[in-house]
This record gives sequence, C-alpha cells and structure tokens, in this order.
Amino acid sequence: MAALTPAEQKQVRRTSGMIWSYKIGQMVALQIHLADRMDFFKAMAYELNYEWVTANQVAKHLGLKRRWVMELLRGLTAAKILEYQEGNESVNDGSASDGATDTFRITPVVAEVVANEVDSLSFNAGAFSGGVDPMLADKIIESFHTGVGFTYESRSLLGGEQSAEQTKRMLGVWTKGALVDEVLAVLNNGKVTEALENGGAILDCGCGAGVAVNTLGAAFPNATVHGTDPDGVALGVGRKDAKNANINNVSFFKGFGESYTSDIKYDAVICMDIVHDTPRPDLILQNICKNLLKPGGTLMIKDIKSTGSFKKNLETMGNLPMIYGFSLSMCLASATSTPDGMGLGTTGFNPIVAERMCGEAGFVNFHQHDFRDPANLYYEMQSPGGSTSMTRNATSASMASKKAFKKNSAVRNAIKRSPLYKGKKKKKSKKKRKKYPDLSNNPGPYFCACCAGLNLMQVTCERGSKM
Repeated sequence: MAALTPAEQKQVRRTSGMIWSYKIGQMVALQIHLADRMDFFKAMAYELNYEWVTANQVAKHLGLKRRWVMELLRGLTAAKILEYQEGNESVNDGSASDGATDTFRITPVVAEVVANEVDSLSFNAGAFSGGVDPMLADKIIESFHTGVGFTYESRSLLGGEQSAEQTKRMLGVWTKGALVDEVLAVLNNGKVTEALENGGAILDCGCGAGVAVNTLGAAFPNATVHGTDPDGVALGVGRKDAKNANINNVSFFKGFGESYTSDIKYDAVICMDIVHDTPRPDLILQNICKNLLKPGGTLMIKDIKSTGSFKKNLETMGNLPMIYGFSLSMCLASATSTPDGMGLGTTGFNPIVAERMCGEAGFVNFHQHDFRDPANLYYEMQSPGGSTSMTRNATSASMASKKAFKKNSAVRNAIKRSPLYKGKKKKKSKKKRKKYPDLSNNPGPYFCACCAGLNLMQVTCERGSKM
C-alpha cells in the first residue's frame, strides 16, 4: 500500500471516527430496543416515579437479574439517556457488590421520548429493532430473566461462519500488523521470539477464528503453534484459512481454557481479547500457570482498556456506549454462559482485577506494556521457576532484545516511546500552545485532534472546523 501523507493520515483518523460512530449508534440502538421491550423506561418513569434507583431496585421491580440490569443501566448512562450518581463503588469486577450503591434515573424530558407511548408526539423508542438478529435479541432478553448467558458458539451457530468471520476481520488487521513485530518481540527480553525461531511452542488460548495462530505459524515456520477455543464454528474458519495459506505448523483444538491439556509445555501463551469473555478466567489462568507453561514461560494478555471505576470510564472512554452494547450481545453473555460464571463483561478485566487474579493464579513479574493501542491494555507475566528476573514496573520497550531493536523498526519505535528510553531528548519548545484535553488514550472515535470523543454525535469540531 502507498504511504499516506500527514494530511491524508489525518483524514483517515477522521473517517475512522465517523465510521465507528455508526457502530456506536448500532450498539446504542440495541440497548434502547432491549430497554423498551423490557419496559425499563416506563418502569423508571411512571412506576418508580423518576426517583434515583439502584440496579437492584430496578431488577427486583422488573423481575430480572441484577448483573444484566447493571450492564444495561451503565450502557444507557454512557449513551446519555439516563442520569447517574456514583455510590460507594467497589472495583468494577461484575461481583455482587460492584456498584451496589450507584443510582440511576430517567428525567421527564427523556421519558417523553422513550417512555410516553400514550400522548407524546416525540415518542420514538418503538422505532428501534435492535440492530441485531431478532433471535439474538430474544436470547439476550432471556438472559435478563435467567441470569445465564450464551456461548460464542451458540451465537456462531445462529449466524453461521459469518459471525466468526466478522470478529476475525474486526481484529485481524492489528494482529497481522503488530503481534509479531511489536508485541512478541519484546516479551521476556526477546526470549519468546528467540524460542519460536528455534523451534519452540506457543499457544493461543481463546483463539477464535485463528488469526493470531495463523499469523504466528507463518512468521515462525520452525515453531509449534496451537490454538484452542470452545467455538467449533470459529475453529473451522481458522483451519480453512491455514489450509488455504499452506501453513502446516499449526493445530486447532476445541475446548475450554480451564480444562485444556497438552502433551507439551509451551514457551509462551497468549490470550487476545478473551479473558473478560470467559466464565471462569481464574481457572483458566491457574491452568495456564500450573499445567501449560514451561517454568519461567511467558503469558501475554491483551484486554480492553478500562479502569476499575465506572465514573472514570465515563470520563475517558469515548466509545463506552458501544462497549456496553458489545457486552450485552457478546462479552457478558459469554462470561455468564455457565451458572458459575463470574460475569466480568467487556470492562471487567481492568488492571486492578488483572493483577489480583494473575497473582492468585501463581504468576510472577506482572507488569503492563504500552504499545500505543488506543483500545487495549497488555499484561505480561511469567510462570514461577524460571531464571528470568524482571521488575514490576518494567515496560515493553525496555525489555526488547538488542537483536530485535536493531532489525525491527516497529520495536525500535516502541522503545523510543518508552519513558525509560535513554536516548537523546528533544528540546522543549518555549512557544505557548493552546491546551486541549489529552485524549491520547481515548479508544475513540476520533473526529479531530482537539475535541475527539467529547461529543460522539457532533459533526463539527468544537473549534469550528469541519470534520
């Protein structure tokens, strides 16, 4: 592909923001549809009398399960349909105490639009069909009543290979472009890359349609690359892609991460955007640490960039309305697909939960990388018993091997971005510049450099420039 000019790159970011805003609209439409079908709006307006109410109060009133009600209330709040007051909130981990004292309400103005179906000419909630397959919407509403969600495989069976293909394409470009050169190259002081080049083994736990598996297989032809996932439909897509690309060193296994066994010990295990989806992430992490990794082997987890506070997420995550739509239709559904599911949901595996859960599983040297990914965080750790000694606060860039640094520009750039980089510092400009909110870590969408994410529905910049 031809290199883009700085002006064209700016246009790409604006276009990307515009396109993602449509996806946000689709996910918000789903939540409006669900709330309308279950009489959320009418109950909060006319039966609960516009009062500030907790998720538990709404759940009891409507005969629904609190965890699912909380996810929808937060999604509608992120979409600015409901109002919110923070209570004595615990860590956002999907537990029974999570946000127990947070309160929500609907205003009379909003009720005229989404609740008053009798005599309001502005009522429009009935126009929303959900933006998803009606059968899927039915499954989601059933989960509100039972508290038990559904697996990705059942979702794939509903939509066929198309569901798996959609997820593959959404995440595939980043995986193909950055996983090997920018992420893997810096793990465990570059030893993961070295091991794979010399015939080592790696597992993608929760591999889905196998984008990472096939990418790694092609990049390291001497390595053994395995992928495991409970979604048989998605695995079929991965196997087909491997065959078509003539990648012969990969294997796919159907199974859950907590029960997966292997005849070999892996140099590294990766979990890409899946830990928050799993019913029992604690058991998966324990299995990886005790049974799957070599002593001193590396686990890398990529997961959604969120905090342990819903209030902070509201302030920093411009795509939060979309995130809760994804959670209700996929992530929370999968995370509650078994009766004992922990129900983390899309924002549930935040840094606080990640460090606690990985430590309890037995991992050591837990630390977080910054790969300049606007939507995800990266955690690295080792199984005990190895010779590698790494500090808790080490960064990905400082861990890169000299070999990788010399030969790989992506790694080199990652290192130079690190606060630990000892290279030549640029002189600070004395010219005073107008300050705008720092939204560099905002996962999107990006309309412009100065006001991105401040108003998802705006069509002009706050400074007056056209998008």
